[in-house]
Amino acid sequence: TVELTVSPDGRFFTTLSHDSKILKLWKRLKDGKDYRSELIPHPAVVIGVCWRQVSTELPKDAVRQVMLTSCHDCVGRIWLETPNVHPSITLRPTITNPSFWV
Repeated sequence: TVELTVSPDGRFFTTLSHDSKILKLWKRLKDGKDYRSELIPHPAVVIGVCWRQVSTELPKDAVRQVMLTSCHDCVGRIWLETPNVHPSITLRPTITNPSFWV
């Protein structure tokens, strides 16, 4: 089975296979027709994904997207959209110190 989640503004969606440590993140490109994907590895099996809810009255791109993942290691990870960091990376963990995840 594959779990699908969609960001509130529809620009991102994720796919997750059962018992997988890899989350696949998809981003709709500016042309609105094509998508780019990237793999987001986790140290344990991912058991849940959700997105921060934002007002539908705000224009798209007005608020950065935030995604939360949870794993079998009992750690929640918060991912923040960073659109100008690198063209192939769209979401980054908000905490970069690996010891935080232990």
